[in-house]
Amino acid sequence: MSDYDDTDRGVLWKPRTDQVLRAIGKINNKGVEKNALLMACQSKDGEKYYELYQKVAPIYIKEADANPNAPDFSGPLGEDRRIAFWVNEFPQGHAQEGTKYLKANITDKMTSDTANITTKPNETADDKIQEIKDSFKNPDQWDDQF
Repeated sequence: MSDYDDTDRGVLWKPRTDQVLRAIGKINNKGVEKNALLMACQSKDGEKYYELYQKVAPIYIKEADANPNAPDFSGPLGEDRRIAFWVNEFPQGHAQEGTKYLKANITDKMTSDTANITTKPNETADDKIQEIKDSFKNPDQWDDQF
């Protein structure tokens, strides 16, 4: 058994040549409607069969002006998770050298637990930054913040 942990990770490749999208639509199971697709496949022995897939999440392409380290694709995964994909390529010397694939990473959604920062009228960002810096100079003014 491998010690490698794939929790919250994934890899996606281009479909095999025997995999063909055959139909898309909606399926209602006990009153719950879900988007689905049907993929035609073939086993190594040549047996033809279909696989039914259910929509998991909408995935969005990275915007052109995004941080270069941002994922190439990402989207929500349920109520409290996110999935991100980066395009990778197998390196030189690898059996699949040059083949591109998507590397996935699943994380908890970031929450907006940011501090409440108030500003005074006509106060600039630089003024606020200086005020924050100055507050660290005198620990007696911290008013039990910790």
